[in-house]
Amino acid sequence: MLMQLGTACQSFRTLDVVKHTNPCGVASRHDILEAYRLAVKADPVSAFGGIVAFNMEVDEAHAKETREFRSPIDGETRMFHEIVAAPKYKKKGLEILRGKSKTSRILEAKSNEKGKLSLRQDGAGWLAQDSDDLTPQDIQFKVMSDKGPIGSELHDAEFAWLCVKHVKSNAVVIAKVCTLMNLRLENSQPLTHSKEFSPLSLFGQNNCMGTFKTLYLIL
Repeated sequence: MLMQLGTACQSFRTLDVVKHTNPCGVASRHDILEAYRLAVKADPVSAFGGIVAFNMEVDEAHAKETREFRSPIDGETRMFHEIVAAPKYKKKGLEILRGKSKTSRILEAKSNEKGKLSLRQDGAGWLAQDSDDLTPQDIQFKVMSDKGPIGSELHDAEFAWLCVKHVKSNAVVIAKVCTLMNLRLENSQPLTHSKEFSPLSLFGQNNCMGTFKTLYLIL
């Protein structure tokens, strides 16, 4: 997912926060620390105790940020992530993460190559199927509305499309500037735990770069 999202957003650095196998915060930026803050801000309640995954090497600065970052809810509680995953780690970054918590797990995880099988175990054995590794670059999108996306709106649509394909249920994904701002699962409360299902309530008018145009992808 992270490598695909980086491609969709012009090879930005991407960070994904996952809780109960669903992404609850995703952001792509040139600055991975900014991406981390935005991903956590999308749903700080679910991000606490979740998995944070980088698509790049984690160095000392990245490790310090994940260790010291305070929850956007109260500005005081230090964020805790049960698992940190990245393709590789600098020695100093790894030392900082290891000292964060005795219960945190640090994983080295690389992206899978295209064409590999997806395996899932059940009581009777294993289920195998072709992996869903399509990216927007593999698809010819067809605009069905009178007005189509222009400029960055198309990149946001591709970003949202890649986010929603990893949600484990029918979902609504709201994305803006290569940032997952809100998502809702079928027959569930919004993962953002916000009072209103509105990205403006999360990011504020000033952070939404003027007139707010939202792209909704519903599967």
